[in-house]
Amino acid sequence: MTHWTRVSSATVAALAAWMGGVSTPAFAQDPGIAPKTDERVPRPGTVLLGNPADPPKTASNTAGTITPGVPQSKNSIPPGYKLDPKLEKLLTEWEKRSHDVKYLNGTYRLFTYDEVFQSESRAIGKFWYATPDKGRMDFYPADVSKLPRNSAGVAINEGKRGANKQPFTVVPRTEEKWICNGSEILQLFPEKREYNRVVIPKQYQGESIKESPLPFLFGLRKTEAQERYLMELGSMNETYFGASKIPIYHVKALPLREQDIREWSRAEVLLDARSFLPISIRTFDPAGTSENVYTFHDIEVNKTWLLDNPFNESLLGYKLILDKSTQPQMGSSVPGGQAPKPPVGKLPLK
Repeated sequence: MTHWTRVSSATVAALAAWMGGVSTPAFAQDPGIAPKTDERVPRPGTVLLGNPADPPKTASNTAGTITPGVPQSKNSIPPGYKLDPKLEKLLTEWEKRSHDVKYLNGTYRLFTYDEVFQSESRAIGKFWYATPDKGRMDFYPADVSKLPRNSAGVAINEGKRGANKQPFTVVPRTEEKWICNGSEILQLFPEKREYNRVVIPKQYQGESIKESPLPFLFGLRKTEAQERYLMELGSMNETYFGASKIPIYHVKALPLREQDIREWSRAEVLLDARSFLPISIRTFDPAGTSENVYTFHDIEVNKTWLLDNPFNESLLGYKLILDKSTQPQMGSSVPGGQAPKPPVGKLPLK
């Protein structure tokens, strides 16, 4: 039986996101696409929409600065935490720019690292977003045929090594489609011709897509950001990306709301400082054993899709495996999954 899975979080998104010291500003190497760091990293969920039926659980803001090493929890903020005025100004401008985005589409690459099995999966894909609550991400297997091989003939990433110093093995990700049309979430598995479905309760329709694990992709209001995350600027902030010297903003976040804590423990985003569009999003799973890195390309803003609506997908020939439409309350922000306990101590922002 097929279950809801984690891109594992995409999210987002995640869609949420779908990140500290790495050797390259995109959190990944190209073509290796592997952060050259020994940091343990997690990932975001395939289903970008969090559990809209869960009541928000937030913490109140406290003055001060982020204190490295202080454990976070869903109901507390480290003593002395205070939002950097420079970051506050950035969030204001980010919200302003996001308000003008009605449609968004582009391509991406996704690299998922599993520290336990020392393995990596790769996908290429396309995404679409239409305000306020429609989103789609298509995942396709990436070509790994040109990668070097180990003695067993398995593709490897020599730039990413595990605790035993051996390179991660690399496999292409299985094809999958995630669609939120505003009233329901569909997760399609084209190879098996199967799909899962979750109906979004009417009271949570509208802007519920902002509950995704990758809200950084779809925009976020400043007040919501302050309620949901501990945030600070990263070490790459106001530096330049790539040979074209694109100016970037680097934002790091820890989740405070239970819905987000279930999906990811830490996130980072690199923004194009000129357009405030994402260059890369990196998210870590709650267990601290896996990581997702999204890199975005060919982003188009406010291009409409008059003849080909990406949020309408034919289900002809597909078999429904999991249907949560009759259940008003979902047990997890990942439909069909078991809600994990919020982490007691997540990585500090440093």
